[in-house]
Amino acid sequence: MRVGRTARGGKAGMAFTFLLRVQEKEFLQMLQDAGSPGVQKHVIKPESLKGMEVQYEKILQQLGDIIKDEQVR
Repeated sequence: MRVGRTARGGKAGMAFTFLLRVQEKEFLQMLQDAGSPGVQKHVIKPESLKGMEVQYEKILQQLGDIIKDEQVR
């Protein structure tokens, strides 16, 4: 899994990964296997994300369009 560049020029960075509770154990094991120094867990209540649904759907559609365009090339 690649979350993208989180820092540049040797500086520290931060990345966020959203998981369902059922994905957590496997994800943490993957990080441990990769030698990750660890993660900070923050629980987000579903109602906190409600206002972002429309924007998220829009961005997913844009991403799908980009992927389709790249596959054609």
